[in-house]
Amino acid sequence: MFYFTGDTSIPNIATNTFLPGAVADHMTSYGGVLNEDEGQMSILRWLSGGATASYGTVVEPAAWVEKFPEASVLMRHYFLGNTALEAYWKSVRRSVNYARGAIIIETTSLVPGQQYQIEAADQESGPFAVVQNGISVSALQTATLTIQNATRKVYRLIKTP
Repeated sequence: MFYFTGDTSIPNIATNTFLPGAVADHMTSYGGVLNEDEGQMSILRWLSGGATASYGTVVEPAAWVEKFPEASVLMRHYFLGNTALEAYWKSVRRSVNYARGAIIIETTSLVPGQQYQIEAADQESGPFAVVQNGISVSALQTATLTIQNATRKVYRLIKTP
């Protein structure tokens, strides 16, 4: 039903068996290029191999996680009845912008009923301090989180118990 990998190509893809409605992608920088001139498999190979839907980006440099779908979010939305396109759209991780001293995060990763908090630190190893807590959503949706006076070097959004 699902096949996600970071490999640039899948040998013998035609020998795979995909169920109707299956989604598959290889989360590489050029998977969305419809020819294979960039040295990476095109998403069209997934479709010709039997997958119903795939996703691919077309830009470099770097494997920025923000440009790839988050598999667990995609599967959750797909199982809830969203179309493959809707599930893919909702699963691309998050957008983070900085404006007028504030960090603005847009994400579809929050699970209804789960509590979250934003923590900040001056370095990746911490120590972290809570800057916002009690964050939640009542339904699967795009949530916008704003951190005012964002002067710390590192911020993270985490689930709380």
